[in-house]
Amino acid sequence: MIVGIILLACPLNLWATTQWQNLAPGLDYSVMRSPNLWGRIHAFKIKLKNNRLDLALAKDHDQSTTSVRRLAKKNGAMVAVNGGFFTKEKQPIGLRIKNGRIRSPLHGTSWWGVFFIRNNRAYVASQRGFKRSKRIRFAVQGGPRLIINNQIPKLKAGLDERTALGINPQGDIILLATQNAMLTTTQIAEIMNRPEQDNGFNCINALNLDGGESTQMYAAIGDFILDISGFSNVTDAVLVIPRTTDQDS
Repeated sequence: MIVGIILLACPLNLWATTQWQNLAPGLDYSVMRSPNLWGRIHAFKIKLKNNRLDLALAKDHDQSTTSVRRLAKKNGAMVAVNGGFFTKEKQPIGLRIKNGRIRSPLHGTSWWGVFFIRNNRAYVASQRGFKRSKRIRFAVQGGPRLIINNQIPKLKAGLDERTALGINPQGDIILLATQNAMLTTTQIAEIMNRPEQDNGFNCINALNLDGGESTQMYAAIGDFILDISGFSNVTDAVLVIPRTTDQDS
């Protein structure tokens, strides 16, 4: 908690990103560092021409919860982060679609949103605005929506570690997670929305995923390894997998 308070005191305009580093076709990595050197925001830029998003569920591996690292390794993912929210009984809350199949139903929380892939394009829709389609191969529900058509809505206060999915004007997906950086949803939205030249990620739409103790990110691409372990196992993870077929997802 002390670390979180110190990090919050650092003005967001003092956080600085590195240049994007290409790790694989259509997959770039950047890290944003806080001025006190402890906090990090790790981000991946993903092109759907070369890669696809997938969903891994712990129950498919005969477990109620597990780590993002394990789900990534078992499913051959280059990158993985924790997915949506789940109950105390270790059941996913909110929509999960994997390979076109609904694995968890849409949840009625009005301020939640759905991040989904349709016809190889990424979208974020409101809970009420989401329309089921056979062309949607991947979807995950979370909340709140951090950026809506390049505007940051009024968001609730509260410090926590954060995981989020965003979309930039080129249609690239921005997948990020914080490390030792407790931020409000407004702060992470502002960082995601800022232009890259202003130390941001240039997102025009974004969705908050589960965070706090669930925040985890794992990546293994060649010699590049990133392992942010959380304090709590999770029911599912969002995966980035090299595209080898013409699947929509």
